[in-house]
Formats: sequence, structure tokens, C-alpha cells
Amino acid sequence: MLTYVKNETSFFEEGMLARTGGVDKWFNDLKESIQDNEKLRETVNQQVIKLKLEKLPVRSILY
Repeated sequence: MLTYVKNETSFFEEGMLARTGGVDKWFNDLKESIQDNEKLRETVNQQVIKLKLEKLPVRSILY
């Protein structure tokens, strides 16, 4: 998986990778955040609420 990500991001500008700390750091941070079940659940719940709110028709909110 990490090799795939490295290959796919090889065309990124050097500054872009430097801002994230490189692919290895990004991938390790991603693995750590996935292992924190409570934080992951909280993020999912927030995203579900956000998506539901975005799908509400504006007309029904205003009237």
C-alpha cells in the first residue's frame, strides 16, 4: 500500500510533500488515526451530520 501511494504521489511538487512531512509521515499519521476508534467514530458522526445538512433544501430552511 505504501509503495502504491509513493508511486502515485511521485509527480507532486517537492514543497507539497514537505508540508505534509513526506509520504511516510502522512501514512503513519493515517494509521494512528484509524486505530483510535473513538476519534474515528466521532469524525464519522460529524461527517454524517454535515452531509445530511448539506442535502437539506435551502427553501425549507428559509421558509
